[in-house]
Amino acid sequence: MSSPCAGSRRIAANDAKDRIWTLIRLKKIFTSSELKQLARKSDVHMVDPLIDSLLRSKNLSICNEKALKQPFKRVFKLTRDTGINRPAVTSRGNPARVSKSQKMWMAMKALKRMTFKDLSLIISGVSSDTARGYLKALRRAGYLTVSPQGTSPAIYTFLPSKDTGFKCPMLRKDGSVYDQNTKTIVFDPREAKNDL
Repeated sequence: MSSPCAGSRRIAANDAKDRIWTLIRLKKIFTSSELKQLARKSDVHMVDPLIDSLLRSKNLSICNEKALKQPFKRVFKLTRDTGINRPAVTSRGNPARVSKSQKMWMAMKALKRMTFKDLSLIISGVSSDTARGYLKALRRAGYLTVSPQGTSPAIYTFLPSKDTGFKCPMLRKDGSVYDQNTKTIVFDPREAKNDL
C-alpha cells in the first residue's frame, strides 16, 4: 500500500521534469552540469534520469562523440522538440502509456457534449463507472456543466474557458482534483464541505 503522500511525490516529480524540460528547450545544447546549475535545488536529482530517458527516446543526442566513455563531459543537443509538453517517455525511452483519464480528457474536449456512456463506448478499456466518476469529479471542479435534471443519462458540456492545456486533471485519493497544467488543486472536498 502506498503512503498518503505518494500522489504528491509523483506530482512533484512530474513538475520537476517539466521545469527541466523547459530548461532543455531554452538551452538547446548543454551539459548535465549546466542544467543542474540552472535547476532548482529540489529538481537537481531529476536531471540525469530525465536526460537518460530523453537520450533513449532520441529526443536528445550527444554532440561530442569522444566523450561517450566520460559521462560527465558529454554535451547534449535537443534533436526533437515536442513543444511545451515534455515527451511522455518511460525511463527506458519507450512511449509512456496514455492513462484513461488522459483519453477521457482529450475526448471531452473534442466532443464538447457527452454522457458517461459516450465516453465508455468510444474509449477502449474505460468502464461506465470510471467515465461517470470522472465526469462527476470534473463537474464539481468546474470544468463541465450538466444538463437540467430529468435527462437520463446526464449530458455534460465541456466549458472551453476551462481548457487549461494538454494534460488531464488528476483525481486524487482524497477526492481533490489537481490541474497538471496550472499546477493547482482546483477542487478540494474539505473546502467544499466548509462552504455548506
